[in-house]
Parts: sequence; structure tokens; C-alpha cells
Amino acid sequence: MSSLSNVRKIALMVVFLLGSILFFSMSSSEIILHNSEPLNLSKASVEDIESRKLVDATITDTLGAFMYEERSQDYYYLIPMENGKYIIFCTGDKEQKNLLDTYSESYNPAPISIEIRGRISHLSTEERRVFFDSLVENGLLRADAEEYVMPYKIENDNSMLPWIYLVIAVIALLAFVVFLISFIKDIQRRKNYIVAEPTSGSEYYTGYDQNDMGYGYNQENNNSYNVGEQYTGYGQNTPGEQYTGYGQGNNYGGQYDQGSQPDNSESNIHKF
Repeated sequence: MSSLSNVRKIALMVVFLLGSILFFSMSSSEIILHNSEPLNLSKASVEDIESRKLVDATITDTLGAFMYEERSQDYYYLIPMENGKYIIFCTGDKEQKNLLDTYSESYNPAPISIEIRGRISHLSTEERRVFFDSLVENGLLRADAEEYVMPYKIENDNSMLPWIYLVIAVIALLAFVVFLISFIKDIQRRKNYIVAEPTSGSEYYTGYDQNDMGYGYNQENNNSYNVGEQYTGYGQNTPGEQYTGYGQGNNYGGQYDQGSQPDNSESNIHKF
């Protein structure tokens, strides 16, 4: 049982240590990223758009939402860039969504200006398939869609992400230290145990005076008995009665327990 417990503790220590290292690394990467100069999307070329890069952008136009994700309720809007390309803006923010929907659904919309600090990432295989299929169903040729729409999306950045990673890393490190201390104490506790064994195979403690093994009592201190008499612990008047010192009601043999469409109506927007 002790061996199995130690194996579990070692496994947990390895998990917590590796988790701490991983989240410290992720936190460091995020801190470096957030301290770097963000990309200005209005001036960015295709080559400047890279995965996991922060951008500053001002959204002033959209062709509408062509897809949304059911679980997160994130809507995917097609945003024109100044270089003639298009990029996807993915948001679940209600205020941003209302502004973009109002603009795209109006015949003569009022100008919009949405300032965002975003994070660029690649579209997943499923996102790209559903979004481009939606564009084709709305009359755009597949070749044109793949040429003009960049396979990237911009999402709102979470400025608290580096610190969330850091907190998780510290908690994992503390858990590792706690299990390490417990493991060391277990080892020290086992070292303090001493196995008691007789010094000789013929020496046993019997409770009798070692000077007179034949009688089982000290003749010098037990003068009230005649030679040959032995005190057995039985009631002298009731032969057969024996006092064992155990509770008669206890069972010592028992076991004990230890242990989308341009009109942006949800029914017309493609889901995935």
C-alpha cells in the first residue's frame, strides 16, 4: 500500500512539475507578445499576416456575417482590407455584433468605426471549409474566394491571458512542492522504524522469573505459596475459568477498514 501511494505521489509530482514548466513558458511567450509592437492591419501586407500575432485594427466596413459557431456563438464577418484582400473577423461580443449587423443590413448605413486589439490565427480546416462553401453559395467563385479571402481570422485579444497562465503555473509549482515534502517525510518516517527481533532464538520473555523457569514465580518474593505451586491467572475455585485480558466481545480475527447569409439572420448563416 505504501509503495503504491509513493508511485502515485511521484506521478502527480511529475504532472505538476511539467504543467508548471509548460504554463510558465506560455506565460512568458504571452508577456513578450503583449510587450511587442502590434501590427497595423491597415498597412499590413499579406506577408505581414502571421499566426498568433497581435494587431491594431479599425473596422469601418463589412460584407456581413457568413458563418457562426453554435457552441461559442462566435460570428464570422468578412472585412475588406486596404490592399484589396479580405480577412475574417470573429467575435462573440454583443456590442460589436450589433454594430456590424446594423451596418451590413442597412441600405444607406451610417459610418462605423470599431477599434480592436486583435489576435491573428489560421482558420482551422473545418472553419475554412464551411466559410468558403458559404461564399460560393452566395455567388462567389471558389477560385476568387481562395484568391481574395485570406485563410486567417482576427479575434479579440484577452489581455489577462498571460497572467492567467502565470497563476496556473504558480499553483502547479506549489502543488509539486507540497507532494515533494510529503514524499520526503514518508521516506524519513520509514527510516525511523526499527525491526525488533530476539537476540537469540532460545530467548523469549515469558513473564516468569528467569532464575526459576520451573516454577514461574520468584521464590524470594512469593513466600505465600508452597514450593511447586504456580499462579496461573485462573480462578482457583472455578476450574476452567481463564482471564485472558482481551475483551470477550471483540472479534480480533475480523478485518478493519483503512482506506451565414449577408442579411445575418441566424437561420441563413452557416453553422458548424
